[in-house]
Amino acid sequence: MIGSQLEARLRSVLLLVPLVAGCYSQYDYVTTKTDTFCSWLLECTDPSVLAFDGMNMEVCQGFWGPRFEEEGLECKKFKRGVAKQCIEALELATCPADGSPVSDNIPEVCDFVYLRCEPQALEEPEPTDG
Repeated sequence: MIGSQLEARLRSVLLLVPLVAGCYSQYDYVTTKTDTFCSWLLECTDPSVLAFDGMNMEVCQGFWGPRFEEEGLECKKFKRGVAKQCIEALELATCPADGSPVSDNIPEVCDFVYLRCEPQALEEPEPTDG
């Protein structure tokens, strides 16, 4: 009896593993998106432009990582499955044929990773004596 209960539980756990295994935590998503995006950016940008800008993987990660992290700060919902689709789309992305910046060509699916986002309140400018 105990063996069959254990076997049934093990089977149900094994069925759930594939459902969760391919999805990202929010931290893993930001890290993977940053790495994948930066690889794409470095591959698609003219080497002379990269040299002029001082751009390499570390600089790219330092610049884009915080920006990708901020995307979800004001959002109530993180869609793990959509995050996986976003990363897959980034991995398959090709260099923009029109020469436009890679940052203008992030796959559209990435826009739907975070839901129910509240816009950040803009601070009122202080009145000045004119």
